[in-house]
Amino acid sequence: GPHMGRAESGPEKPHLNLWLEAPDLLLAEVDLPKLDGALGLSLEIGENRLVMGGPQQLYHLDAYIPLQINSHESKAAFHRKRKQLMVAMPLLPVPS
Repeated sequence: GPHMGRAESGPEKPHLNLWLEAPDLLLAEVDLPKLDGALGLSLEIGENRLVMGGPQQLYHLDAYIPLQINSHESKAAFHRKRKQLMVAMPLLPVPS
C-alpha cells in the first residue's frame, strides 16, 4: 500500500552512533532531542545488544552489537547540552 506518515503513537527510533574508542572499549551516542534529561530513560545492555526505552514511549532502540560487551562494567550518562545519551561499554576479552 501507499507509504503513510508515521503515527504519533509509536516510539521513535533514535539515531545511534557507535565506535570503538580502544580495542576493548565501545562507545555509543544516542541522539535524544526530545529529552531534557535522563529521567525515565531505561537502558539494558546484554552481551550483544543495547536496548533503550524513553519516557512516555518517546523513543525505543533495540540495537544488535556483534561484540561481547561487559554489561556489568558499562556506564551511561546523559549529556544535557547535546541531548545525547553516552554509553561506554567495555568489551570482554575474546578467547584466543
